[in-house]
Amino acid sequence: MSKKANIEIILESFSDDSIVLDYRQTEYKKRLLIITEVKLKNLYITDYDLYKKIKKTYASISFPQICNDVSVVERMIATSKDPGGNPNKTFIRYFITETTKKAIALAEAKGDGYTMSYAANILGKHHLTDKEDIVKPDWDEIIPFAAEITSDPTILGIKPVKDLDGLRAKLEAKYGYNKSDESEKLKDETKK
Repeated sequence: MSKKANIEIILESFSDDSIVLDYRQTEYKKRLLIITEVKLKNLYITDYDLYKKIKKTYASISFPQICNDVSVVERMIATSKDPGGNPNKTFIRYFITETTKKAIALAEAKGDGYTMSYAANILGKHHLTDKEDIVKPDWDEIIPFAAEITSDPTILGIKPVKDLDGLRAKLEAKYGYNKSDESEKLKDETKK
């Protein structure tokens, strides 16, 4: 059994209080919580601005570490929104939704009905509200087709040939087929 990665243990500790973390893991968890709080308050904050804010609390942290932590936080947010989905796409959907909501609120505050309706239209298109819901098939209810092996050509809609040997001789004469000795031997063997 493989040992769990630090990040997996820390992420599980958010939902399971019985998991005991060491000092380093606890500090990392606190840092993730701070980044989550800042990210949810201001979704548009750049990674560098976030780095400057976190640097005040954690002096020893580097910019690449913050970028890594931001991606972990984005995956956490996405997983909370859609547990079964792709975390990257889910976070982008969340970002687009929140941005469009903000655009609607700003347009409403300015009294700009056109911009407000345009932003609402974009939000509707983004969530595909103008299309019917896609209903996935219930795979448990699908019964597989049981194929029966047969040599009856009428199943395919092909009419049987009445004089097969005559048709074969006619086609051989038309296209110049020369029987070899081997084919004659095979024909004789199959008749036996």
